[in-house]
Amino acid sequence: MASSSGNPRRSMLYHVLPVLVVFLSSSIEAKTRNPPNRRLMVLLVDGFRWDYADKHNLANFKRLESDGAKAGYMQNDYPTLSYPNYYTLMTGLHTENHAMTGNFMYDPDTKKFFLIGTNKDQFLPLWWDHGEPLWVTADLQNKSSYMFFWPGCEVTIRGRDPTFCDAYSKVPSIQEVADALDQGFLLITNGTADMVAVYSEQPDHYGHKYGPDAENTRLVLQDIDREVGKLLDRIAALTDDEKFNLVIVSDHGMTTIDPSRTINITEALTSEPGLYITIMESAALASIYAPNQEAEDKVHTLLKDFSDHMQVYRRQEIPDRFYYKNGPFVSRITCVADLGWTILQPLQPEFPKKGLSDMQGFHGYDNGEIDMRGIFYAYGPYFQPGSRVDHIQAIDPYSVMCDILELAPSPNNGTLSVFEPLKAVSAGSRDCPSVLPAWFFVVTLLAWKAVW
Repeated sequence: MASSSGNPRRSMLYHVLPVLVVFLSSSIEAKTRNPPNRRLMVLLVDGFRWDYADKHNLANFKRLESDGAKAGYMQNDYPTLSYPNYYTLMTGLHTENHAMTGNFMYDPDTKKFFLIGTNKDQFLPLWWDHGEPLWVTADLQNKSSYMFFWPGCEVTIRGRDPTFCDAYSKVPSIQEVADALDQGFLLITNGTADMVAVYSEQPDHYGHKYGPDAENTRLVLQDIDREVGKLLDRIAALTDDEKFNLVIVSDHGMTTIDPSRTINITEALTSEPGLYITIMESAALASIYAPNQEAEDKVHTLLKDFSDHMQVYRRQEIPDRFYYKNGPFVSRITCVADLGWTILQPLQPEFPKKGLSDMQGFHGYDNGEIDMRGIFYAYGPYFQPGSRVDHIQAIDPYSVMCDILELAPSPNNGTLSVFEPLKAVSAGSRDCPSVLPAWFFVVTLLAWKAVW
């Protein structure tokens, strides 16, 4: 082993270099917090239909059209249910690729059930590890993420967790959403958080209970609109160097239902024993898990011409445009109701209810239906004020959120280029993060050369 004792300059370097390394390493670590214009707040408003801003005269969502960016609508993934689209939005993958193909699922291989809000098995990796959500992408690249009421943020996915998760436990009140937006604003502006995500369920809750056109639904949408307005005011009051980005999305739309339009398949499926292991979902679709090929054939024969308002598909017959049939938890038989019709099945034979009352609204239908469309609004330095695109898909926001946060995205089905018309000219610079490592290399090289 060579000694440095014979060269004073070299000896000094051996003492100074570790200090230099520690200093520069700490500087590099500090640089992992994004500058404000590369920070992001995401607000997911469950069940916010694409036309609600106009239909219910929501002033601050209309303000986003002039001061921010907008897609005319967002086509959500099939089925137009919550969990499938929560995960599509946050992974950029179609449902068949991230495997979250329902709010309620069954795995014939493990005989496990995914039942939102009711069983512990819903947190098993087998349901979640097919996709990499944004907060995992962020954690893998040393960015911080703070999640409020976001379904699934409490699940360890691919061995990773968000920096902070206030787990969903009940429908968050408007005040709880307002408080989360306030906390998120502070976390971003004080440099703690690179990304904050807040979930609001009230529009979906009221849309189910009262219907998309009801006065009660309009009132809760106006409550959300007011909170969005307060947030926009706070961002607008920041200096240009302090401003961050806001993205607002929804997981699906909503349509009106009533008990006069039902398709009751209960009698057909109970005509003989052994036709199904279980049936997941109801109303807009029914997933029938037949135990074998013989049972599948019988179920298909019983149901294929059962109603003019229901399509019955074997797994391989499901339309390719749904990007659904190749999911590992998709059933042998899938029944798809026409818009506004509800399927009643043996395990859920009653018309869907909220509390003691019949539901007035539902979703989950064909994602080509206009009423199933969601929203995309954005505001901040990344986006050109007053810009608009005709439409995007739910697979697309993941890419643009990664771009805002300067993250290398996980492989996905989305397209970043669809956002080009929405981007501000100054949104694209990524040079700064690479300067410090280069400077560290040059300084070290020169110091080393000076003593040799």
